Amino acid sequence: MPNEVVTSQTTQILIVLVLIYLIIVVLALLLSILFSNRFTRPVQEITTYMTGFDGGDYTHMPELHTNTELDQIGHSYNEMLGNIEQLVNEIKLQEKELRTSELNMLISQINPHFLYNTLDTIYMLARMNKEETTMRMIQALSKYLRLCLSKGSDIVSVEDELENVKSYMEIQQIRNVDLFEYEIDCQVNAKENKILKLILQPLVENAVKYGFSEIYEGGYIRIRITEENDVLVLSVYNTGMPMNKDMVEKINGLTHLPISQIKEAFPDKKHGYGVFNILTRLRLKYGDKITYYYETTDASTTCTIKVPKGGEQES
Repeated sequence: MPNEVVTSQTTQILIVLVLIYLIIVVLALLLSILFSNRFTRPVQEITTYMTGFDGGDYTHMPELHTNTELDQIGHSYNEMLGNIEQLVNEIKLQEKELRTSELNMLISQINPHFLYNTLDTIYMLARMNKEETTMRMIQALSKYLRLCLSKGSDIVSVEDELENVKSYMEIQQIRNVDLFEYEIDCQVNAKENKILKLILQPLVENAVKYGFSEIYEGGYIRIRITEENDVLVLSVYNTGMPMNKDMVEKINGLTHLPISQIKEAFPDKKHGYGVFNILTRLRLKYGDKITYYYETTDASTTCTIKVPKGGEQES
């Protein structure tokens, strides 16, 4: 038989096979391009957003819907941006608070010698007239102001802080005769240990203003300072009307909130200013290393503050 007859059918089969092979190759290429684009497009989108982040624009990346791990990567990236934005805003707020605090401190130091000299003059006049009560009050006020200024430093010794609050309580005792007695129990080295200044005085002020608001005599304040595992524990206990339980729960929940939220917790500046002032300054100085809480009974209130030792080294 001629070769043409024998190979005619084989040639047709080969042609069909080649066509099938070419079709399969084309389909494979199209499918590979299709599936690769499905994965590479989200990867390219994530890469574009990440490389384009300049630290100022916190616009979140659109949510991905690939039903793969890339969706989780995109979601995590958006969460990270949100956390960074929140941290940056908190840092800006802290910087603003610090600048305001520094400005107020500078203002408070303007020509203090004039004030001291004036008080000395008033003291001498009171002494000439033998006004013992006036003399005691001027001495206590002079000491209180001197310790408040403390040469511009925001860190003072425990001894100076106790002297400051003692001067304040002496002034209050002169103004409100027989209203309260006080006791100071310091179980640490008062000269060596350092703390943020003006922490105890606002607590005592609240005790006198609110705790003794419905009594005329017999009040009691106890200030105690102890040490627990390199932590200074300061507590102010007072008898009288206890703090409202709702306010206690509110204050006790503020310790680790961002500073902006602490401020929002007291929209009325007439109430809670002392607590906000103390807690804000403690957070700015010690960060999350502080503890601040109240405890009450039917006839008493105790405020406890815990701060790390070595306050003069804190940033």
